Amino acid sequence: MSFFHRNRKCRRVRPGQTLPLANVNSLRITSIRALRLYRRIATDRAFTARLAALLKVSPIEVEKLIQTLYARRIVVTGLGGFFVCFASPSPTNCFGAFSFAIRTPAPNAGQLRIIAQAVIPLYRRISLDRVYAARLVRAINMNNAAVLSKAVRETVTAPQLVRVEITREQPSPEFEADIGFSLFFRLNNSLYYSIIA
Repeated sequence: MSFFHRNRKCRRVRPGQTLPLANVNSLRITSIRALRLYRRIATDRAFTARLAALLKVSPIEVEKLIQTLYARRIVVTGLGGFFVCFASPSPTNCFGAFSFAIRTPAPNAGQLRIIAQAVIPLYRRISLDRVYAARLVRAINMNNAAVLSKAVRETVTAPQLVRVEITREQPSPEFEADIGFSLFFRLNNSLYYSIIA
């Protein structure tokens, strides 16, 4: 859950209230923002090595490093990886890559590069192709995992991709909903995922 979710006053969700719908605009904007970081991870070995080292030490230092890539203020939470959040646009205003299991070590530089290289084509296509982004949004909003997985796998061809999941949840009434998708990668017997939510 993001800093923005935790630290602003969120309206309490009434029983039976529906979750917000994903929208094409916010998905595309967040994908453009994600591309900036993932491209840097894929192409700059020194940056990626520093990021991997900081993931094991301090979320605050990870935030300082990633903030250098963005003019808008970000918040990074440490969840065995990184989760980058912007104040807007909702509901897909965060992205990240982190381990699926709490006890799994943070990804190393090589694993971060594999994830980055795998997701760059997807986030590039979302940012450039409004029709494709709309297909993903429809699948998310209809909770159709099969359609989402098929659409994602058209673009993400990395053999390490083992699962695609829809993210549509509200952990508690105090938090805003996470709406988006998760991609699960198996790397050296460890499961990591990249998420836009």
